[in-house]
Amino acid sequence: MSVDYIYNYLDDDDLILISDEIRNREKLTSAEIVLSIKRNISILNRLLHPRSGIDFYAKKEFYRLGADRTKDKTGILIFILFEERKFYVLADNAINQVFSQETWTSVTETIKTNFSQGMFAEGLVKSVSIIGEILENNFPIKPDDKNEISNKIIIT
Repeated sequence: MSVDYIYNYLDDDDLILISDEIRNREKLTSAEIVLSIKRNISILNRLLHPRSGIDFYAKKEFYRLGADRTKDKTGILIFILFEERKFYVLADNAINQVFSQETWTSVTETIKTNFSQGMFAEGLVKSVSIIGEILENNFPIKPDDKNEISNKIIIT
């Protein structure tokens, strides 16, 4: 499956800018921020899981990418079905003990607003920034912190 569709919305400089924002935010928090962009849900998956919403697919992606395997259970996924304009943020156990799922509504609303204006890179950078700001007080960077998950954007 080709990922070239993304170049209809983002260029290489945009992708670098977004990855850099992930890296910069992770310098301030022990959380691991993962951004996964999927073009859409396949017809086969829709047939296999006809009543499943974006949260179902976000959970599958969360586990597939290993966001559940961080040392301190501080993985957080920004999951985007790009051409469907659906967005979901899913956090691991340690983060969920501090923040409810509703906390991430501002993130998905930021993405939605920016995407509706054709400001794709801006929406993604802002969403990473908001998550970083929310997490840095409760999950500050630790002296022995390691980057457990790549800061590269996952595009499928």
